[in-house]
Amino acid sequence: LDYHHLGLAVGDIVRSCSFFEKLGFQNYPELCVKESVIVMKSSGGLYVHIFKADRPVEDELNLLMDFPDKKYPGHTHASFTVPSVPAAREFLESLGIAISGERKPMGRLRAVFVRDPDRTTFEFEKNVGEDDSLPGGFTPAMVGNKRRMDHVGIRVRDPEARL
Repeated sequence: LDYHHLGLAVGDIVRSCSFFEKLGFQNYPELCVKESVIVMKSSGGLYVHIFKADRPVEDELNLLMDFPDKKYPGHTHASFTVPSVPAAREFLESLGIAISGERKPMGRLRAVFVRDPDRTTFEFEKNVGEDDSLPGGFTPAMVGNKRRMDHVGIRVRDPEARL
């Protein structure tokens, strides 16, 4: 199985499209089957379908991630594989995208997390070996360049349930 697209309900379509353009996604209006959906694609082949939510995020909080006392079920984050986490971090910060969290290098996994304008969490991770040297610097084409997505975090109501 491979991810084809992420569907994101957003408060402000223009603001969200601008965020994904910074990450190297391009708008493909010819792929839209509905006028109310924006289809964007990364150079790694991942599509993002952006559509207007019925209401904006309240109080700048993400229902699935920002309430420590309530753990609602659902997708908590999407993760992109990158060749170098430090280079990805530097690139994201150069675009004015704040780092909202990180996994310090430990064993095989290192990662940084960011939030989109609607507080959806995205992870940029490297989970095999050392970070690759990037003499030319990090580029948007490196987001998900080996595979579209590494994983999606999902919280379930009953962890013992079977598919």
